[in-house]
Amino acid sequence: MTTELVQLFEQLFNEYDFMEKTPENFPYKQSFLENSGLYVNVLSGKLSDGTIGSKTVYVNEYEGLLDAEIVMKVPGIKHLKRLDAGFLTVFRSGLVAAYVLWKSKKLDKKIGFIGGGKINLMTAQILSMMGCTDFVLIGGRYNVAKNEQWFSMVSDRKIETGFEKLKDCEVLVACTNNNDKSDLIRIKHAPRAQMVIAQDGGYTLASEWRNRNLNLSDYPKQLVHHFREEFPYDRGRFKNQVYQINLLRGDDNNIGVYLYGTIVADLIAAKFYIENREWFDTVFEKYYDALKRMEK
Repeated sequence: MTTELVQLFEQLFNEYDFMEKTPENFPYKQSFLENSGLYVNVLSGKLSDGTIGSKTVYVNEYEGLLDAEIVMKVPGIKHLKRLDAGFLTVFRSGLVAAYVLWKSKKLDKKIGFIGGGKINLMTAQILSMMGCTDFVLIGGRYNVAKNEQWFSMVSDRKIETGFEKLKDCEVLVACTNNNDKSDLIRIKHAPRAQMVIAQDGGYTLASEWRNRNLNLSDYPKQLVHHFREEFPYDRGRFKNQVYQINLLRGDDNNIGVYLYGTIVADLIAAKFYIENREWFDTVFEKYYDALKRMEK
């Protein structure tokens, strides 16, 4: 694992895991729906060093577009910092998923990615930098080849289809905007899965996972607050309480981790990006190209 990833993981451990998050210091994520498939999310909060920031994200699921901006005030700097955060949003999402796998000591497990878009593409690239290569990537029935040519630019893997490809996976990482109830992933599809990780869109994972697992989140109160829109096919609320992600331990089984979004990880990634731009440009050069092509 690179020195840069170690530094990022250390910052996530100190801030992302243990910082107390309440509606007062981290207002719940606001979601504004233009219409189905077009929406804007707004997040805000403060790091322990006094950095204050917000992020606005626009998503167009029809065209696969993600546009975002981070505005932050860093202590010691007189002016606001503004960053085009489309890439940073994808990077932060992949980084946190990789962090969860690293912290839970599951990098040696067979991983099944559900969704063939930008975030799983980034997660796979980061994991490959950490020596994790045993994974499969499952795309939806209707867009099997949508991003495959761009995925091939950073990986020699192919986007596959069919739940049967998940049967030997020990970890599932779900990141997809597919909301077709007939495509829900059930325990019978991945009977060996010891952990499931959801990047927003947790409804892809059927309610039986939440009923069986110890459920953790980067912001439990926010996840429960948005339960109905996040899990439209579930009945009622979480059967079990949702706990803070700092309870995650190595070698635990039957764990569900819901990365529903908090500005903490975005601000950490943004500050690191400003300070290490050369590393980003070198390491993710191919990804930049793939990302631009995917948005055309």
